[in-house]
Amino acid sequence: MAARTTRPAVRLTHPEKRVGKVFIDWSQNSAARSTATLYTVRGRAEPLVAAPRDWDELEPGVTQLRPDDVLRRLGRDGDLMARRGLGTARRGARR
Repeated sequence: MAARTTRPAVRLTHPEKRVGKVFIDWSQNSAARSTATLYTVRGRAEPLVAAPRDWDELEPGVTQLRPDDVLRRLGRDGDLMARRGLGTARRGARR
């Protein structure tokens, strides 16, 4: 793909060789991998959401969040990442 495009893409793994370029990590394209972006619903038997957590939530026994949990948290606390200037979550946002 990097060879077929004029856009700044790269397949090199060394960070110093990909400055200013988009790194496409093909190794994450596997059913065994679980990388997900913020607020992604994971395709599992019980849909769980890759949601940001606050430091005080990271303790033994912390559980995964379901979509309804995330919507409740967004309504109550807002977007944890947006509060830090790192992204936004918008209800009903479609791309």
